[in-house]
Amino acid sequence: MRVFGLISLLIGTVVWSAPTPTGTRGLNSIISAQTESFGRFGYSWGFSGYWGDRDEIIDGVIPQDSANAAGSCILADIFLGMGFSFTDYMSINSDIRFLVDMMDTRGTPDGGNCVSYGLSDTRIGLKFNVLRAIRGTSPQLLPFMDFAIYPMVSFSTAQTRDSVSTTYASDTIFGKACRFNRGGLLRYFGTGGFTYGGKLLLSTSLKTKPEINLHLNGGYMVYPDNGCNKYSYGVGIEFLYKKFIPFVELYTEGRTDSDYNDGGTYLTPGLRFASGTNFWNTLLVEFRLSGTDELYLNEEYNIEKGFGTTPPWRIQLMFSQGLDFAEPPVKKGVIAGKVIDAETGTGVESQITFGDIIVSTTSDGEYEVELPVGKIEAFASPLMDGYKISSIITITVKQDQKQIVDFKVVQEKKPLSILAGTIKEKDTGRPCIAVISFPETDLPETHSDETGAYKVELVSGTYIVKIKKTDYVTVSEVVVCKPGETSILDIELIRRSQTAILVGKVVDASTNYGLLAEISFPGIEQDVVQTDAETGTYRIELPPGTYTVKIKSEGYVAEGAVVTLSAKQTVEREFKLFKKGERIILHGIKFATNSAEVKPVSYPILDESVALLKEHSTIKVEVAGHTDAVGSDVYNLNLSNRRAESVRDYLILHGIEAERLIARGYGENQPIASNDTEEGRAQNRRIEFRILE
Repeated sequence: MRVFGLISLLIGTVVWSAPTPTGTRGLNSIISAQTESFGRFGYSWGFSGYWGDRDEIIDGVIPQDSANAAGSCILADIFLGMGFSFTDYMSINSDIRFLVDMMDTRGTPDGGNCVSYGLSDTRIGLKFNVLRAIRGTSPQLLPFMDFAIYPMVSFSTAQTRDSVSTTYASDTIFGKACRFNRGGLLRYFGTGGFTYGGKLLLSTSLKTKPEINLHLNGGYMVYPDNGCNKYSYGVGIEFLYKKFIPFVELYTEGRTDSDYNDGGTYLTPGLRFASGTNFWNTLLVEFRLSGTDELYLNEEYNIEKGFGTTPPWRIQLMFSQGLDFAEPPVKKGVIAGKVIDAETGTGVESQITFGDIIVSTTSDGEYEVELPVGKIEAFASPLMDGYKISSIITITVKQDQKQIVDFKVVQEKKPLSILAGTIKEKDTGRPCIAVISFPETDLPETHSDETGAYKVELVSGTYIVKIKKTDYVTVSEVVVCKPGETSILDIELIRRSQTAILVGKVVDASTNYGLLAEISFPGIEQDVVQTDAETGTYRIELPPGTYTVKIKSEGYVAEGAVVTLSAKQTVEREFKLFKKGERIILHGIKFATNSAEVKPVSYPILDESVALLKEHSTIKVEVAGHTDAVGSDVYNLNLSNRRAESVRDYLILHGIEAERLIARGYGENQPIASNDTEEGRAQNRRIEFRILE
């Protein structure tokens, strides 16, 4: 007879749990797929039984004459189960029972009064919760469901069944002498050998009020010694109230050989209620719905059919408790969000304090943190200057849920600064009504009045102040405004008729073709000017002064120059740009035969090269030496290198910075004409400039 009950503490998504008489979680015959947390030890003990009349017992155990027909019968179990969780997803359990069978007759003391008592077999089970193990790395996988594999083994610890003794014991049943029979009277206390098998378990939790747990089981046990195996399946449901849990299950078991079927279908309602911390009591009644055949003993298979192992009803009372030998896992939830400026809505980099936990946000004010379940107070401390600490808020952290919580912070109210001054025309000193703006801020534009005066209240800080007036050159100034102080900024505007004009073109240094280029003026507030894409021409209007000019075009070495402009003057400048990697042949450079000595006739050409490099003072060049093919490769390579060095020395001697010049000889390896003619060999003997950067 299998007896089951319940008790323990709930973990995970369920509210309560309790070990059955087998030491694992479940209802009665139905086992839960859920496991306890690591370190949980549970135990249960109790008793169950049946009493009633039996009018007919066959197979010669009791005399069959009417005078000695079977009368009152009692089946009683005292059970003990224990279980322990090694991890959050695996537990082991074991159970054993002390069994008692008693029967009297309605006849004389010479009748068949009998008794049998002793231990059952010992069973061990191992539950492995597959989904909970996977959720260790994938928390969102079916969080409402548990699926477990439950292998079981049974060891024969019950005594082998004996025939009913013909000697009466001194014990009595209902005041009558009885005969003693070991190993079971109305049933077999053990299977007579080792058995093994297992179950597949599925449980799910429904988030209703009250919460509901639904359990499904299917199993199979193998009996190697007699070959008559057993199957089982069933469903159970429990309703999780705060202090008590009603439940009901429907369970079926049977043999693979129906001729020796001691199984049936059972309906079991029950009630589990708390009687202390982690301590539970369970009361249930099991009703047999089918398989109520009379007793049939079969010595070959250790099987009894009908009344012997499964009475028509039985009642069970159980006491169980759960003990923790390890700290239970902390239930957690996720809080995420952003710290934002209450006025602008922009993110503010901060540190957020959640009780004893401090979390740093990103530079945009975003954060995410895992916290223990429960209420916690939190506030944000901005790391950016000028902000106040946020208000303290109370957050309720919910298990396995992600909540969005934003913190709003405000800037401290600092004393305002005052920016004031006058705007006048430079030549005449007359006041100007001009537009005053503050680029890169949200501040509105303002105007000076008819006297040229203006006054603006600002939050302390550094500002770019831009003053514009039609027909005048726009002026930009940087001003630092200090809290509670007045900064004076007077501006003089120049009429555009007093400005200078810079015109010209940007061309390729080798072809003189116009280039599409950008002309900029580093260090001043002046828009970049683009040349005409076809002609390379440009025109720029500027206030009088001296300017650094930068010219750049894609694929060309950038050029720089200094230009001085006077009022009402038009200055024309042409800028020549060299292509990156461009080669310039210096025609007319002569050397003594088989020598690196530069002949004087070459000096004018070299002087032109000096002028070119001084004009383009930012470029860096390679001075490359080349020879014809007369002579050995090694000799020509050495000669070309010495000639390139001679040219470099000349350029340095005449004022070109050494770091702008690299000398390299290529010998006869890069001809530009045939070495078969004197004319071709003369072209190959050359010095080149290669523009590097």
